[in-house]
Amino acid sequence: MEHCHNAEELQTIAGELVSWLKRRPEYQDLLRLLTDMLWGAFTDLSGEPAPTPTLPRELMEMPTMLQTRMEAWKERLRQEWRHEALQEGRLEGRQEGRQEGRQEGRQEGRLEGESSLLRLLLESRFGALPERIVTRIHAADSRQIGQWCVQVLKASSLEEIFPD
Repeated sequence: MEHCHNAEELQTIAGELVSWLKRRPEYQDLLRLLTDMLWGAFTDLSGEPAPTPTLPRELMEMPTMLQTRMEAWKERLRQEWRHEALQEGRLEGRQEGRQEGRQEGRQEGRLEGESSLLRLLLESRFGALPERIVTRIHAADSRQIGQWCVQVLKASSLEEIFPD
C-alpha cells in the first residue's frame, strides 16, 4: 500500500487484502490489528476526528471506507485549489487594476498639463479666454490640444484657432 500512486490503486490493493483475509479465518487477530492501523492512518490523513463507534471497524468494510475517504480527500483538495485559484485571481485583478489606474492617472495628468499649457499660451498671447473656448479645451483630446498649440504660434487672433 505504501507504494500506491493513486486512489484507485490503493482501493484495488485494499480490496485484494480484504478478499485474502476473508478466506483465512485463522488471521482474525491480524485482521483486527490491520483494521486499527489502517483506520488510524486514514483518520490522520483526512484530518477528521478519530473514529466513533458508528464508523466501520471491520477490515471487510475497508474498500467502502476507502472510497468514501478518497472522495472526501478529493473534494477537500478541490476546495483548497479553488480557494487558492480565487486568491490568485483576486491578487492578479488588484495588480492589474492598480496598473491600469496608474496608467489612466498618468494620461489624465498629461492631458491636464497640456490643457494648462495651451491656456497659458492663449492667455499670454490673446488675454482672457471666453468660457466657450475654455470648455472646448477641457473637452479636447491630446492630439487636438497639440494642433491648437502649433496654431498659437501662427495665429493673430483666437478666431483663427477656434473658428465657430
